[in-house]
Amino acid sequence: KTVLESWYKTYMSVREKIEASGTDHRWEFDRKRLFEQTNYMAKICENLHEVAMVLDQFQKFLGPELKAVTGDSEGIDDVIRRVEALISPLETVPFDIFDRRYKASWDAVMLQFRSKVDEIEEMTKSFIDTSFQKLRSAEGAFDLLQNF
Repeated sequence: KTVLESWYKTYMSVREKIEASGTDHRWEFDRKRLFEQTNYMAKICENLHEVAMVLDQFQKFLGPELKAVTGDSEGIDDVIRRVEALISPLETVPFDIFDRRYKASWDAVMLQFRSKVDEIEEMTKSFIDTSFQKLRSAEGAFDLLQNF
């Protein structure tokens, strides 16, 4: 993403230097033609980064500590399976995600991803609330609060 964004910054910097050089040269090209594809690709990279961060956060949160505190590894494993399923639609898209012609399709994939993330977050909140109510000791409740 940084490389793609640097292209625009470099272009503008060189253009500014040429125009500031005092000559009558203008360095102007069709910006849409120059940057539309790279800007789109940078957006896709940003989306992929979002996906990676969400998966990483879920993985950290749904780790062995949560299982130990709640004592419900089956419930957590169910949530983990749902998190792992988030990636499947991204891995199997039948088009080149960097091709702007498929922008609407990619946007739909990301919308579905975010919707499923919201569902999993709500499911996780509900799971933790239920686990908190089932805890048998104040120490377990404190551990749950302290860790999460």
